[in-house]
Amino acid sequence: SGSEMFWRRHCHAIELVKTEPGKKAYTCSHCKTIMYPGPKNSGYNHRQGFCADGTKQVSKNELPPPWPQPPGIFLEGKHFHPRAFLETVKQIYEQVFLRPSGESPALKQEAFTRMLLDRSTTLKSGTVLFKLYEELKIAGMTLDALLTVHDGVKHLHVEYLQEHWAS
Repeated sequence: SGSEMFWRRHCHAIELVKTEPGKKAYTCSHCKTIMYPGPKNSGYNHRQGFCADGTKQVSKNELPPPWPQPPGIFLEGKHFHPRAFLETVKQIYEQVFLRPSGESPALKQEAFTRMLLDRSTTLKSGTVLFKLYEELKIAGMTLDALLTVHDGVKHLHVEYLQEHWAS
């Protein structure tokens, strides 16, 4: 039947999340997913302290990156992977400016671009710097030449944008 009453009755017949009487189904403040839909230690449950994209749920000093981020850039809310970050910059730049398809960007690309724009600075010399998250450790091997301190804060050189924005 096409009535709303039919759908309300049938959609509410099965609980999607089992909660104990008097307990609330908690949602993550960052990614807005239900924190514990499964039993204790279930793989369906939200990780403690970080979201599925690896970003930290909350931060004491600064806002966490917009959700969701592309895979591999953040790990367990503790690590930042510069290589994955720089590769994503290149990939999105090429997709948007060099080989535009006319398609809308994926949610992850949109969130990444918002983070990049919010945390980037272009110096008079044309150097493009990305402000690193203070609470995150840099993972993997990173050339010292890619890291710099600007206004007392660690930044990552984004050479790909420097080269392509100048031309």
